[in-house]
Amino acid sequence: MPTFKDSDNLVRFVPEGDYIFTVTGFDQAVSAGGKTAGCTKYELELEIEIANGARGPRVFENLIDHESCDWKIDTFIKSAGVNLAKGVPFEFTKDEADANGVQFVQPLGLRGWCRLIVEEYPTNSGKKRNKVATFYTNKPKLAPRPIAAPVEPKITDDDAAF
Repeated sequence: MPTFKDSDNLVRFVPEGDYIFTVTGFDQAVSAGGKTAGCTKYELELEIEIANGARGPRVFENLIDHESCDWKIDTFIKSAGVNLAKGVPFEFTKDEADANGVQFVQPLGLRGWCRLIVEEYPTNSGKKRNKVATFYTNKPKLAPRPIAAPVEPKITDDDAAF
């Protein structure tokens, strides 16, 4: 049963400008884009900080592991203060990093600076949203914010279907 908490509406989007982001969600998928079809796509959920560190809107951003999109992954990594030497392979998932013997980069909690723009949804509905125009690499580096990784539910013998 719901309980009334007297909440206010969430900030849906902010004016164009420079903001601090925190990665609060991460998923991995396969790109279906024209020249990037079949490539790994990293889906980021970014929480935007507004005045005095208050939490603002959530912005969704995709990073695609394709040679035409390398710059975006690189600027995201540098913006978030991850220290990697040029040419060092890495993975955003621990299992894949361990399996491939490469460095693991935990995306959840990473913080950095970005430029947000305002755009209309593609449906021409008149609704607006924020989109990352650029990840800044020349601003002060920020410490990560602890974010609990989602826990997969464990299935026990009691849960098994008969």
